[in-house]
Formats: sequence, structure tokens, C-alpha cells
Amino acid sequence: MLQSRCLYQGWYRSWLRRLTALLFAPFALWCLAAAAESEGIDTADSRYQAFVEQFFPPYLQKHPQPSFEDVAALATAVTEADAVNALALVRGNLALLLRNGTKRETVPLLERLFDLNDGPTLQVIAEGLKNAGDPVALSRYYFLLAKYHERRGNWRAVKTALGTVNPRLLSAADAHYYQLLGGYVAQGLKDHRGAIKHYKTIPEGSPYFAHARLNEGTALLRQGWWTEAHMEFEKAIRATTDAEFRNRTLTVLGYSQLNYEFYKDARNSFRKVALDSASTNKALMGIGLAAAYQSDFTGAANAFALLTEKSPADLSVDEAFLLLPLAWAELGDEDAASVAYQVAIRHYENKMQNLKKLQSQLADKNYDDLLTAVNELDQRAAEIYGSLDGVPAFLLANYQNLLLMRGHSSALGLAQLFANVYADYKNLLQRVVEQKIERRWEILNHYLSQAKFGVAQLYDK
Repeated sequence: MLQSRCLYQGWYRSWLRRLTALLFAPFALWCLAAAAESEGIDTADSRYQAFVEQFFPPYLQKHPQPSFEDVAALATAVTEADAVNALALVRGNLALLLRNGTKRETVPLLERLFDLNDGPTLQVIAEGLKNAGDPVALSRYYFLLAKYHERRGNWRAVKTALGTVNPRLLSAADAHYYQLLGGYVAQGLKDHRGAIKHYKTIPEGSPYFAHARLNEGTALLRQGWWTEAHMEFEKAIRATTDAEFRNRTLTVLGYSQLNYEFYKDARNSFRKVALDSASTNKALMGIGLAAAYQSDFTGAANAFALLTEKSPADLSVDEAFLLLPLAWAELGDEDAASVAYQVAIRHYENKMQNLKKLQSQLADKNYDDLLTAVNELDQRAAEIYGSLDGVPAFLLANYQNLLLMRGHSSALGLAQLFANVYADYKNLLQRVVEQKIERRWEILNHYLSQAKFGVAQLYDK
């Protein structure tokens, strides 16, 4: 029985370390981890922008755009148009935009251009703003540029852009987000003390107060200051009106309490997570681990058994299949442990087989169907990839915009250039998804090996 107990403790301590490492990551980093998923993404992004620059001069010759006299009206039209028409409207009215570049009415236009990834046009606008010498307009521009790089997870680029922003010239809300971004950058670059300084400037009442408290807590934990960290998490929980954010913060708090051996407090935190939350499965896993630490193996088995019934099966569910037989072994029910191992083995084998099938199906998709297939996989990201991070959003947006340009490319004499860029993007999308699936398969294969090892351990007795 001692061997079984040591094996079990090794398992749940290993799972605990992995889960806390995930959950203590800065809030922004959870959302942006996919930004650097695959080699070649930056190159593909540059090629997309280069194609846009070559596409629009001949396009505008064949499709002259209406002239606007009011920049606010232009902004409304651009915001409502699809990607091709929006970029054509901006380029066709660039002189108007440059004349009014310092006006606040241009902000929606700039936001749309950043969303559509029209780097060349944005560079022209930046030069125009520099020539105008308006510090307010320049700060607004570089603040938007920082947010653009934030979406790509490029923290050094965010830092450079923020260095050109004077936060005193931004709106109050934007000034608070400026500080939040500064904290994200510092945490992304492992400067946790610097991050805390940014987060502390965000006052209560700010729309970003709760996020600041959560991230300040993670920065404090990185330095071992768990008492102060837990206080910040509690502040975030009290301040937020976002139910899902509250559930996630409760889960982070619970795992920190678990890590510092406050098992009863951890279980209480996990139990406050809503049953329909995206964090529910992580909370159930936490309850099971906390119960195991307290030698309440019946409670642990109940939590893990409940997790194995969850659908679709995310990473916590997959882990529960492996932890459940260990809990049964601790309770002395080796028959139940053996059955649970066999169930786990079938679960992993079936899931691995389904992942390989998805990879095969993805390779057979044509250009148009690929985007639909990737979007469908992203909707099942937790089940298929093991996390909520799907394919980088800007990569999908570029691909979607290329689809809109395809019909015009031949008439503009750009058929071959388009085909090359388009093929590169198709291959890149497939590669990014295949890598995600392959990593998931390797994790499941590891779990499968451990389940088989567990069965052997039982038989050896």
C-alpha cells in the first residue's frame, strides 16, 4: 500500500505543478499564447501586407471609390464595409484622412485599418501624423499600434509602441489600459516587479481594475508573496461583474491555496465556481487534488469520476481518467482501480485515433473548406487542442481577406502572385493546426503509457 500511496502522491503533485504553472500565467498571456504557434507566421503576415500593397493600385483604377468630404462619414462607411471595400475606401480617400488625421473621428478608421492589417497605409498615416506634430493624435496612434502587437503576443513591439505614447494625453479608460498593457509587457518579459508598478496605478472604479488585481496577484506569486497575492485575487473577485472572469479568478486562487497547502480554503474556492463555467472542469480537478492532499480519497474519487463523465473531454477530463484509478487504489479497491485503468486506456486510444483522423481530414481540405474546418476545430479547441487557444485570429483574418481578393486577382494581372501567397497561407494554416493536434496526441500518448504502467503495477502485486 505504501508503494501505491507514493505513486499516487507523485501523480497528483506532478499534476498540481503543471496546473498551477498554467493558471498563474498573466491573464493576457492565456489569450495570446497562440500568437507564436508556428514558424513562418511573421513571414506570412509580411507577405500578406505586401500583396495588399500590390493589389489595391490596379483595383482602384478599375473600381474608383466615392469621394468623401467628411471624415466621420468615411469612418462609418469603412466600419460597415467588408475588408476589400473598406481598404479601397480608405485608400481612395487617403488625402481626406491625412488632412483630418489629428481629429478624434479618425480613431474608428485607424482601428479598422489595424484590424485589417494594412501596414503600408498605416505607415503613411503615421508619417502624416508625425509631420502634423500633434502629440495627442500621435499618442492615440501608437496606443492602437501597441494593442495591435498585443493581439500578436509581440511584447517587445508592444513595449516599443508604448514608449511613444504619453498616457496623460489619452482618455481615462485608455490611460488605464495603457498601464495594464505595460504590466502585461513587463510580465511577458519576466519583470514582475515592474509589472506590479503598472498595475498599482489602476484605480478602483476603472473598467480594468479587476484585471489589474488578478495580474498583480500573479506577479506577486512569481516572487513568492502568496499572502499579498491572495489579497489581490480577492479584490478582483469582489470587483468584477463578469461572471466568467470571477470563475477563472476563483480557480486561480484555489490552485494557489492548494499549492501553499490551504486545502480547506482551496476546496471552498473551487466550490464557488459556477457549474456552467469554462473553469468548471479545472475547479473539479482542484477539488479532487485538494481532497487527495487531505487523504479524503473518497472525495477525490468522486470528483475525478464526475470529471470523467464530462463532455467534451478537455485536458482536465483526460487527466481525471488517469487519477481516478489511483484514488481507487488508495481506497484499497484494486478491482475498481483495474477497471478504471482499462476505461482510461480505451479513452486515450479512441481519442488519439480521432485526432489522427482529424489530421487526415484536414490535409484533404481545399482552400475554401479549410477556413470552415479550422473555425470548427477552434470552436472545439479545449477538446482537441487541450486549451482554449485556437489558431491566431489575425492569421485567420488574413486568410479570409485573401478569399475576398481572389475573384479580383486574375482581372488585375495578379493571378500568379495571389496563388503563391494563398498557397503559403493554406499550408501555414494546416501546419499550425497539425502541430496543435500533434502536441495533443503526444500528451495523450504519455497518459496512455502511464495508464498501462498503472495496470502493470497492480498486476505485479
